[in-house]
Amino acid sequence: MRTARKIVIFAAILTLFLGAFSTLVSAQITEIVSDPEDDVIIISEDVFEGDTGEDFVLEKTADKPNIDITKLTYIREEGSTQVTVKLEVNSRGIIEDRNDFEDVDPDDLTFTGSIVTYGLSLETSENFYEMEYMAGNCTLNYGEINATVIGNVLSITFNLDDISETFVSLIGTTMQFDINSLTDIKYYMDIAPDSALFTAYPSASPTTAKTGESINFAGEYDDSFGISVAPYTYTWTFDDGTTSNEQSPTHSYQSPGTYFVRLKVEDSQGLSSEGTIQVTITTGQSSNGGNTNGGSTDDTDDGAGLLLFIVVIAIIVIIGVVALVFVIRR
Repeated sequence: MRTARKIVIFAAILTLFLGAFSTLVSAQITEIVSDPEDDVIIISEDVFEGDTGEDFVLEKTADKPNIDITKLTYIREEGSTQVTVKLEVNSRGIIEDRNDFEDVDPDDLTFTGSIVTYGLSLETSENFYEMEYMAGNCTLNYGEINATVIGNVLSITFNLDDISETFVSLIGTTMQFDINSLTDIKYYMDIAPDSALFTAYPSASPTTAKTGESINFAGEYDDSFGISVAPYTYTWTFDDGTTSNEQSPTHSYQSPGTYFVRLKVEDSQGLSSEGTIQVTITTGQSSNGGNTNGGSTDDTDDGAGLLLFIVVIAIIVIIGVVALVFVIRR
């Protein structure tokens, strides 16, 4: 009996422990962004020579593991403003503290050296937080910050401006600039996630319209580094319960208000990007139809003026006739 009682007590304690542990785990908000290895982009000085008539070609290299981002992590304890973001590079590399340009002599034409920077951009529902780490120094666009480096992981901790802020996105950027000679200059970079290099651009004309008025939307994208693969699909969400899969749809709204129209562009490999544009709808009939266009308004005004003129003439005639009869009777 005593043995059975001990087992029951142990099981109860273990259950309480596991429950408390699961509560602690669930209270932590974590977002992870993964990025492929060995996808550092290399840009040589030849790329900037635009007289060849050819589109510039960007190469990828596996020789820069120190700036090859593999993972970004966002960690926040629920109910707290404190946030930790981490940038992890390839396991073959380390977070490097290098800035050979700090004390360079501008007149030294034989100078050679490198500079390495690590950047993180956190978007929340309320703010943008921009962080940069270079040569042991870490900066934040505003507020205090604490940075630590362990091997290939850079960890940055700071406080959000408001406890109500929620996570939207996290982007990491690494750069290395090498001057080997006056004729051998190279620039390396990596951005995570890759979708940050592929940007959707929605547009609308007009952006302010009346109820029932047609608005012309156009979907475009920017892929300067050639990372996407055709064909592309376009998905519009008009914020009124309707959608479209056309690249350049036409849409009208039946109720006044402010609408946030979202465009998602996706390539054949699943790489996607989203963009948002705001349109404002006011009460009134469409300016491209109905009785509110210029011609119809003028015709209506002319008709109303003519009717008023006839009524006035009729009144004058009636008064004149009455006056004439009164005079005759006298």
